[in-house]
Amino acid sequence: MTRLSLGLLGTMLACQSCQGCKPELPNVDTSEPQDSEKDDSDSAQDSPVDTDTAPPPPCEFPELEPNNNPGQATVAELEAWACGVFEAAYDFDHFQVEVPYAGWLKVDVDAAERGSSAAPFLFVESDSGLGFGADAGASSTDPLLVVPIPSSGTFTILLTDGYNGSGLDFDYQVKTSLTKAPLSWDYGMTDGTSKDAPMSMDWGDRVYGVVDDSQTVHWIELPVPEGKADVQFQVMAHRYGSPLSSTLRLFPRSDGELPDKPTELANSDPDSSSWDPILRLSAEGEESWVVSIKVTEGSGTGDLYWFVFEAIEL
Repeated sequence: MTRLSLGLLGTMLACQSCQGCKPELPNVDTSEPQDSEKDDSDSAQDSPVDTDTAPPPPCEFPELEPNNNPGQATVAELEAWACGVFEAAYDFDHFQVEVPYAGWLKVDVDAAERGSSAAPFLFVESDSGLGFGADAGASSTDPLLVVPIPSSGTFTILLTDGYNGSGLDFDYQVKTSLTKAPLSWDYGMTDGTSKDAPMSMDWGDRVYGVVDDSQTVHWIELPVPEGKADVQFQVMAHRYGSPLSSTLRLFPRSDGELPDKPTELANSDPDSSSWDPILRLSAEGEESWVVSIKVTEGSGTGDLYWFVFEAIEL
């Protein structure tokens, strides 16, 4: 019973015990305030009171410990942020997402960009055996993966700190979504599996390929532009979400022959932290150029390790 209703009850009891001894008072109708106060009291008693003072969750799908192996993975959904904290060294956090159909799958990790001390390593595996990973993006230590998955399935996401760091400030968020292809291309690699039989390509074209194992090497030949020209060869992969780290090699053809060793080699972008190799040079005197694209030694390969190669005149 509230303080207000107790006062009303005391007044009513006092009036009942003193019948016939009331002094003369102005003729005031007191029934309306009493009813109003009683209604207010009843309303206060009937109204629910929200006593939940807990802070809101940091994301839609916070990790549920323990989740150190795939069988304990926290279930999340497409297009929603999941999150967690590397609370101890060698903390392996697992999440699981159902992907309903084939397409380009994007897995985006947000840590350094939101002020976290974490440097996450990301690995994704499907129930059909596809596996791919990354330990950094092209512009920050936050990994990004964008890959073409051939079918629907269950995908397990593993996150851990790349330097075994831990603490409350080693937090992260991760979101899985379906997206469009990050690049366009003119055609795919259909041949060009050897140095002696490279695939022909024209300047300005883009060709799509995959480095599915460590022995795969793609060979492409382009005519040298007439006169003197500045040209650029580039592999586009890592900066667009591919897990591929590749090496680009150049072999100039002269008198119909190719040298045994490349005259130019690149395995990164000199102007950024991207793994994508770029070669820029001036053309003069050669008959044609043969370029090769292969995985950087010690890096991963697989069906989802894609690239787009482009050769342009500057």
